[in-house]
Amino acid sequence: MDSRRVAIMSMFCFGKCPVDVAKLLKAPRLTVYDAIKRFTEQGDTLDCPRSGHPRTPIAACVRKIIQSRVQRSPWDSMRKIAKEIDLGRQSARKITKGTPRCIPKSSSWQLMTETVKHEESHYIPMLF
Repeated sequence: MDSRRVAIMSMFCFGKCPVDVAKLLKAPRLTVYDAIKRFTEQGDTLDCPRSGHPRTPIAACVRKIIQSRVQRSPWDSMRKIAKEIDLGRQSARKITKGTPRCIPKSSSWQLMTETVKHEESHYIPMLF
């Protein structure tokens, strides 16, 4: 996107009007006007730093709490665990999405056959 802004500004500085610049570069007029406005306000064509909120370190703490809850009772659902620690269900799922052995067994329990259920009923997963 920066190369497009540089092209817009070079043509604008050589005396082309914004409508002609938009036609020549086959760019929307609003893009041309925004690039010109940015250049006149900031003096360059670089992107501004984003104002997004940084990720908080709370996710790691919550992940450890959920792991300990899963280790203590691996058959509880994620919904129940999230409710116990006063966290949203989807937030808990997002935090534990890529973490191995952090998902309760109750989600896969329904898909197992009776023999597999009997074999794994004594198994408690090891967490790191």
